[in-house]
Amino acid sequence: MKSTILITLMLLISASCNLFSQNLFHELRSGASKKEDLFSKSKLNYYLNTSHINEYDLEGFLRRGISNLQIGLYDSAIRDFRKLTRDPDKSLTNTVSNTYPRIAAPYFYIGLCKVMMYQRDSAEYYFREAIHIDPLYAEAWTELGSLMMIRGDKETALEYLTRAHEMDPSSTQACYNLGMLWDGKGREAKAIRYLKDAVEINPGFDIAYTLMGYIRLKDNKTYAARRFFKKAIEVNPEAYNAYYMMGLAYLRDIKLEKAYESMTKSYSIDSSNTSVLTSIAGLDIFQGRYQAGIDNILLAYDLSQETEDVSGLSGYFELEFLEILRMLQKKEGLENTEVKLGYDFIKYSSRNQYRTLLNLVEEYAEDHPGSIFAKRLLLFANYFYYIGKKDKIVLENAEELFQTDSSLINARILAAYIYFKSADYMRARQEFTEILKIKPDYAYAHFYLARIAEEWKETLTAIDYLNKAIELAPAYREAYSRRAYLYKSIYREHDAIRDYKKSLALDPGLVWVINNIGNCYKDMGKYDSALYYYSLSLQMDTTSSTVYNNRGTLYHTLGDTLQAIEDFKKAIEIYDRFPYAYNNLGDIYFDSFRLDSALKYYNKALEIRPNFRDFLIDRGDLYYSMEKYDEARLDFEAAHEIDKSYAYILKRLGDCNRIQHDFGKALIHYKMALNKNRFYKYTPYCMGLCYENLQKYDSAMLFLKIAVMIDSSYSSSYERIGWLYYLMGDYENSIQYSEKAIALDDKLSDALFNIPLAMLRKGDISGARKKYAKAVDYCHKRNMEIPENAILNLESLIEEQVYPAEAGQVLADCFK
Repeated sequence: MKSTILITLMLLISASCNLFSQNLFHELRSGASKKEDLFSKSKLNYYLNTSHINEYDLEGFLRRGISNLQIGLYDSAIRDFRKLTRDPDKSLTNTVSNTYPRIAAPYFYIGLCKVMMYQRDSAEYYFREAIHIDPLYAEAWTELGSLMMIRGDKETALEYLTRAHEMDPSSTQACYNLGMLWDGKGREAKAIRYLKDAVEINPGFDIAYTLMGYIRLKDNKTYAARRFFKKAIEVNPEAYNAYYMMGLAYLRDIKLEKAYESMTKSYSIDSSNTSVLTSIAGLDIFQGRYQAGIDNILLAYDLSQETEDVSGLSGYFELEFLEILRMLQKKEGLENTEVKLGYDFIKYSSRNQYRTLLNLVEEYAEDHPGSIFAKRLLLFANYFYYIGKKDKIVLENAEELFQTDSSLINARILAAYIYFKSADYMRARQEFTEILKIKPDYAYAHFYLARIAEEWKETLTAIDYLNKAIELAPAYREAYSRRAYLYKSIYREHDAIRDYKKSLALDPGLVWVINNIGNCYKDMGKYDSALYYYSLSLQMDTTSSTVYNNRGTLYHTLGDTLQAIEDFKKAIEIYDRFPYAYNNLGDIYFDSFRLDSALKYYNKALEIRPNFRDFLIDRGDLYYSMEKYDEARLDFEAAHEIDKSYAYILKRLGDCNRIQHDFGKALIHYKMALNKNRFYKYTPYCMGLCYENLQKYDSAMLFLKIAVMIDSSYSSSYERIGWLYYLMGDYENSIQYSEKAIALDDKLSDALFNIPLAMLRKGDISGARKKYAKAVDYCHKRNMEIPENAILNLESLIEEQVYPAEAGQVLADCFK
């Protein structure tokens, strides 16, 4: 197996280039433009409790817009910011009085929204408008420079970011981006200087430390690189890229155990990174843990198969090699000598001992001329020896040839490809761009520019490049399938299906494409079509555990539990270490309340992948439903250790504490959940319940009203607000909110009885008795239990001597 080290070495750059808006949310500057600050401090409670803002309230629209921007409601944020603009040509609402000067901030914030919505041309317009109004707006220059970086216009980006840095030397974002640019130009010392400025301004900026480490690692200064990676981890223990790069640095120094430990830590934090998983697999195999290595490679392949991007195993030879691994794992139809040969092949290829490997396989093939298996291995051995080993030498030769004779375009193409394969995307993009200047109609270059844009999370830019590649080469199958994958990632399933079908027309044997068409139809809710394509895929290849698993999830969605179980078990029969099928079986039994069976399958999935976040969450939810709150908490805590950014885990930890009446600890977890996702459904509601139990009614009211703002259809929020108003003595509002709750859900028996209780407190005796009678009658007709609290509350009125006779009469009349 080819080492995946070169292929994964520069993952950091692809992640880093998407961080051009690291510090999106800041207050208006008050000095650079010398303009009067039109906005005073916000009264947050007022704006949270006011759905309608006066059209001349500039502060209200600005603050609400920033809040919407922070939580990802970009369209709503733009509507608010546009209230502060004066641009009739853009059909913007002109509500700002002409006595106010035109201000840059709303244009800047609209630009940020457009960036987050991938509408970069529009974003550029708004940033330039902000600069036109206020030429000293450093943040707008920074964002404009970042956009230029994404487009590959490094010189313009350098100009804009340098200008931003001169205006505001305290901007970590400008320093960091300048560091990236100078590194891309080969000026490592200058890059390090800017990056050191970034961490001096913000000592907790772990990404800058990681990039400095990466620059040192490229120069093979592993000790210095590790020092920077350790600093990144020190300021952010969840810096998974730093752990991964630390592993690569240890690998360079042949410190395999430490490399394995660092990479495993990286994977435990971000289990979606299949490249890290394949690197771990290489270390497993290198150190003789063959079965673990094979399991990890196959798992990485299964996880990324649908994207046609197999994390270091993406070429034709490597895909074929996976089939050999599967054969070795199952040991079907192989002689013992062939099994040994296969394991030796893995061992020597993982160590890059290609000459030894070639000699071994050639000798075996001569002794076993009829062995098809030996012939397949011989093909790989030759491929690895002549190509895999020589990347660096080939690159040097290609560059030298091109410098000698610029007409040797193929040499430059080879160099560009090797840069891409080595994950040096900045240089690869530069080379492919130069190639297009010489050969504008070269579709291959557009395809790889698309792949680079994709690595940098620039989906729309990648699609543009693929459009050009297909325009130049209408039979470019890989371009169609890649564009289809990208369309699906942005929820354009119709376009994805169209491209997958074009890809299939060019190569009808692509079973994985048929499976992906099924995935698209499933996501669109067209289940009959999805089922057709899954079944067609399985007709062509009956050994795909992935497709059986996908079809099983579809049957589960359709409610065909028996067929779903059959498909999941078939997936396991084909590959008995396929954790997703086990977990999906757990989901089915959980849904059907067969909790012991669900637990058995969840345990099996976690046995195979013990540190997988989603499996831990599913089992935690199961334990919670079984009222095993301590066990649930342990699973949620383990999931939180793996992914500290997922609000759902924190919310469930809060639930475990709340249900056990540890309201203080529950509030800590709920607040952490809100910090990750301020509009995470039900979290503010649960916080309101905690504060209510702690008798902190003002805080309870605030969070329950936030819950209403998030989801105005959630009846329980209105019910609790109504009860809080009752406890606070505001009986008019208590009645009003209880009536809203009942209008949304007439089965809320507590609210039914809270209304007449508040009416009694007000002294509306006649109305209260009628409402009580109506509430009791309603419960009887629907076989609903009358809440115990309804009786206790009336008894409390009697004890407090609040209309005791009338309350007693209600008890006598209604609760016989």
